[in-house]
Amino acid sequence: MMLKLVLPTPLMVRCLALLVGCLMAVPVVLGAQSQPRRPAAVVQISVIDSALRPVESAEVLVRQGLRTLGVTRVNAAGAATLSIVDDSSMFEVVARQLGFGPARRFVRLVFGDTISLILTLTPSPQQLAAVQVTARESLRQRAYHLDGETIAASTLPIRSALDVMLRLRPYMLTSLSGGTVCGTVQEVWVNGTRVPKDLMPDPRQVGRKVLGRSVSPAVLTILESIKPEHIAEMSYIDCFGGTVQKVGSEDAVYIVLKPDIEYRWPDGTFHVSDTARAGRM
Repeated sequence: MMLKLVLPTPLMVRCLALLVGCLMAVPVVLGAQSQPRRPAAVVQISVIDSALRPVESAEVLVRQGLRTLGVTRVNAAGAATLSIVDDSSMFEVVARQLGFGPARRFVRLVFGDTISLILTLTPSPQQLAAVQVTARESLRQRAYHLDGETIAASTLPIRSALDVMLRLRPYMLTSLSGGTVCGTVQEVWVNGTRVPKDLMPDPRQVGRKVLGRSVSPAVLTILESIKPEHIAEMSYIDCFGGTVQKVGSEDAVYIVLKPDIEYRWPDGTFHVSDTARAGRM
């Protein structure tokens, strides 16, 4: 049996080039793809810096809650196109690049629509001089602080701010003294506002022991109402804090929410586009 070598003709070369070009132009598809007939929601993303210049190769990821649906990178023009076919209508789009702070937007998508997003990255502040940190200060920083990216990176089941503290930062509930000197967390501040505790607590939180200690059921109820994917940053000040001279400023957890996220009892945290909740404000 003889094999005959067939050389590609110019027409074959042009067809192959067209095929490769089409494949390269296909947008990144995120989410479950078991229902190919559903029209995808297309998100066209531009990533720029504060001087309006494109940020080449910036990483872009899409999350549903704390679940990352997919990750891609923008091209030299700072652009990327994502095609989302997941079931949820609310997504978080995050852009990040070394040397910049992350930029994020929550978007509500309707399948079949196309939206455009511009995410602006701000340069991270540069430290001009080394700061000497004692071992105790370093321990307090690790025990009493975390950000949204740390929460999202966790593989543990987390469904509320209380779960964040229980599973990732237990000393935020009991302090480094274990609750024997400072006591347990007594106050919750959200975006600089102290949340009143004169609310009707969830009956399931009454009498509940947390890490073997009693915690105010009102505080537990507030923490349960805050979604972890809405948290940008959490910090704790124990009874030795003394930096914020306000009533309820010690033995307190301070929660900063992501942009366009608000908090109101009893709804908890929600996106401002949620007109059903925002309309009751």
